[in-house]
Amino acid sequence: MRWALLATNPAERVKPSRAAPRPEALRALSPEEARRFLEAAREYDYYPLFVLALATAMRLGELLGLKWEDVDFEAGVVYVRRSVYRVRGEWVEGEPKSAAGRRKAILLPLALSVLKEHRVAQLEARLKAEADWAAEGAGLVFATATGRPICPGA
Repeated sequence: MRWALLATNPAERVKPSRAAPRPEALRALSPEEARRFLEAAREYDYYPLFVLALATAMRLGELLGLKWEDVDFEAGVVYVRRSVYRVRGEWVEGEPKSAAGRRKAILLPLALSVLKEHRVAQLEARLKAEADWAAEGAGLVFATATGRPICPGA
């Protein structure tokens, strides 16, 4: 149209689609619901992930991309510096979409305690696995029992 190659604008004949209905608003767990959830999840391997998710409101990709270098035990904070996701079966690590996505989250005492225990357990598992510990999960806070990145839904 700008170059005067078309007599009419074909986009003017397109009917815009209707906006999809908005899903019901997500609702945060009440303190009592969160307490009951964590109590039920205590026996699962991903309990530390659940605690950190509830304590920091980090997204799943942020949690799965979290590395030990992002955890400051002395200051009681975690730094959100990356997110991971899968594209065509491959792991892709990226930065948060915006400057606001790069942030620090303050750790509540429970989260700090659980992360410390998780760090010790992970180090013990790594020593036990020796050469079988996966290199691609190096430094990840949340990894499989063999050090590989966690793949939700796989």
